[in-house]
Amino acid sequence: MPLEFYTSATSVAAGGSIDFHVNNPGAGQADVNVKLAIERYAPTGSVGYKVSFAAGDHTITTPGNAYEIGCNWPSAYKLNVPPSWPSGYYTATLSNLAELTSFVLVVREKVPGSRSKVLVCVPFTTYQAYNGWGGKSLYRNEEPGRSRKVSFNRPYDGPDIHDLAVIQWMAAAGIAAEFCTSLDLHADPTLLAHYQLLISCGHDEYWSKEMRDNVEAFIAKGGNVAFFSGNVCWWQARFEDGNRTLVCYRDAIEDPLAGVDNSRVTVQWHAAPVNRPENSMTGVSYRKGAFRGETQSDPYLCNFPEHWVFEGTGLTLNATFAAGCVGYETDAAELVQDGPVMRTTCRDGTPPTFVVLAWADLSDWRRFGQGGHATMGIYRAVGTVFTAGTVQWGDGLGDPVIDRITQNVINRLSQKYPGDAWERVGHAINVTAMAACEGRLFAATKDNVLWWREPIGQNINWAQIGEANSVVAMTAPIEATRSRGVGLYAATADGVLWWREPVSGVHWTAIDHAHNVVAMGASNYTLFAATSGDRLLARPEDATTADWQDIGHANNVVAMTGLNGKLYCISDGQLWWRQPVASDVNWKAIGPAGNAVALAGVAGKLFAARADNSLWWRDALV
Repeated sequence: MPLEFYTSATSVAAGGSIDFHVNNPGAGQADVNVKLAIERYAPTGSVGYKVSFAAGDHTITTPGNAYEIGCNWPSAYKLNVPPSWPSGYYTATLSNLAELTSFVLVVREKVPGSRSKVLVCVPFTTYQAYNGWGGKSLYRNEEPGRSRKVSFNRPYDGPDIHDLAVIQWMAAAGIAAEFCTSLDLHADPTLLAHYQLLISCGHDEYWSKEMRDNVEAFIAKGGNVAFFSGNVCWWQARFEDGNRTLVCYRDAIEDPLAGVDNSRVTVQWHAAPVNRPENSMTGVSYRKGAFRGETQSDPYLCNFPEHWVFEGTGLTLNATFAAGCVGYETDAAELVQDGPVMRTTCRDGTPPTFVVLAWADLSDWRRFGQGGHATMGIYRAVGTVFTAGTVQWGDGLGDPVIDRITQNVINRLSQKYPGDAWERVGHAINVTAMAACEGRLFAATKDNVLWWREPIGQNINWAQIGEANSVVAMTAPIEATRSRGVGLYAATADGVLWWREPVSGVHWTAIDHAHNVVAMGASNYTLFAATSGDRLLARPEDATTADWQDIGHANNVVAMTGLNGKLYCISDGQLWWRQPVASDVNWKAIGPAGNAVALAGVAGKLFAARADNSLWWRDALV
């Protein structure tokens, strides 16, 4: 055996202590001194820590199945980490006269979140799953002789260079961050509360239930996650022996928790009996991803160049980039072509707000491993989650486009992402009015065409369904009335109120007058209309003919919609709301709206068409 060591934990807080368990075969019968040097690797900067201590030879007493039960070497040295050491990715190097050996030491911040609100998680569970020291690891997947349990009480074969590349780049870019390991995510449910952004990088394959529960709770409370990683959350694992043994049976029949606690059975996350698709957290999955067992990668195709993630990159639709990043394992959403872009089907667990930023067709990789796709994307679920969709994202850092994307993501997500932030979701060319009905978004345009599209965050095309009838204002109630079904109501420049079903191939029907109307909304079985004279009018939806009732001031409205029992409007570049009552109540400002000219609301989202022909959305929060 060569000179080797392992530590009593995967990380240590500044001011805490950690034991070094060393086997020094050259020692013979007596303990012989070895030297320990510790260097802060990322961010760079030596801490200048060096020490010598005695270590013995424990080769003979090392169990034959140490890969499973641990080496049981005694502690040769207890490191008392100075409180001044900043959180970071450190290397510990041990040497004697003949040999030296190194491995990773993660130092956590003494007071979490005190130096940075960005937390980088080093994936030690994946390190350990692949660690073949002592003769076995958790691999190969279907090999009968593989180990079902592996111990942290043994040396490592080595860290994953792909996560290290991201960590080094962040340090070189001056991005302040604190560090933890995947075991810290597992053991401390309060850890993430101190941060705004969690970063996963490299190969982050093995997750415990506690890790996933804690991260999903973090997202649900407004925390953001950036997965600069691939093959993420593929296998469920669990811990035993005080979190010093990693367990993954890979087979429900073998796992003793099957039928006892199915939520913890160690199979792939999407598989029975766990049935918890990983893409409901990450947005993507290795199920639709690809594997190529050689050092080659393919480029991404840009799918949404107007998105803020690509700001400053100069990319255009279908431009290729990231040629060194897409490999060797990728994650993907289930994709379908929608006009010029790809979008998700959301049939396999991907959140409905997921936006495909870029993708790659890797179906020919099946000749080398697994054919599939790669998907870069983003979604919001209170917090925002970005995924690079590839293990090798760090390999491309240094390329200006990859650097800018990474910087954009970290800059935006290291801050609390407010629900009132508008995001671009496509185009809306020459729109005069919008409405949402039966799960679709409708738009009338200046060239007298009526269009529709799905109300999603993807930059999909609109489809033409008929004439717009010179519409200047449009709305739609959420339910039918006794005299009229669900449909679109519209006011035209000649002062007529019209109605039509929200389907293709039908015509508008005139039902009443609508003089000087510039914007409309519907709520509580009532139509509301703002006039060019700055008055707000109301009439019952189901009336055959009825005079509009003047109920107050219209707040200089340029666009209006009803949603969730409230009226929303755009006025003077601001978004406002009021209760849908037949009296003069005040409008209340809730945030900026840009140069919006049309507004519609559906499924808790507000959509705004702007004068520059772009389409945006935001949460309908008040």
